[in-house]
Amino acid sequence: MRMKRFFGGVLSAALLGLVPVALTSAPAEAATPMATSITGGIDKTTTVVGTTVYLSGKVESADGYPKGTLVVQEQRAGSSSYKTVLTDDSPGYFSYSFKAKQNTSFRILFTGSSDSTYTYLDSNGTASLNVMRDLGDKIANLKLQGKVKPKYKKKKITIEIKTSKKGKWKKYATVKTNKKSKWAKKLPAKSKCTYWRAYAKGDKKFVKSYSRYSYYTVRGYKSC
Repeated sequence: MRMKRFFGGVLSAALLGLVPVALTSAPAEAATPMATSITGGIDKTTTVVGTTVYLSGKVESADGYPKGTLVVQEQRAGSSSYKTVLTDDSPGYFSYSFKAKQNTSFRILFTGSSDSTYTYLDSNGTASLNVMRDLGDKIANLKLQGKVKPKYKKKKITIEIKTSKKGKWKKYATVKTNKKSKWAKKLPAKSKCTYWRAYAKGDKKFVKSYSRYSYYTVRGYKSC
């Protein structure tokens, strides 16, 4: 009986002796907070639907590229939420390319992490892209015409005119697209150089959309 109590006593003492060692061990030294920043941007602020666009940049700190995760999210016009389109766990430099589809807002979020020296802090950035419809414009035989993309059937296209390169654009006529989103307007042949362009009104998904080029007409073979 004495041996059992003694053995039990020794075991209890050993267990009790382990506890204060764990509680009084020195804590790890806290990592120094390090601010981060996102630089870069989008290569176009306004473009035509279908164009390739590049969103790129880098995440930096005073001590170089930080550790953490970068996420690029987009929210298309008309949507109530953001969608993640890029995740990068080594985001010293990041790049995202896409085809322009409609007006879009972007947010770039960096979630920092720690190493033995620094705790890299979070940072964020934003960018936005305005997208125009493609009027599909061209001029042939004194007719300014095109086919709008995306579909734009039975809607107005405005034709504008100016009589000098430095003149102001003025409304000349309005035409309607047909059920195939096509439009056309016959232009007059004048002896003086005359300049033309077209546009479609903007809406929630697209900004005011101009023809890709301005065109000129003139009677004869002289250059404008």
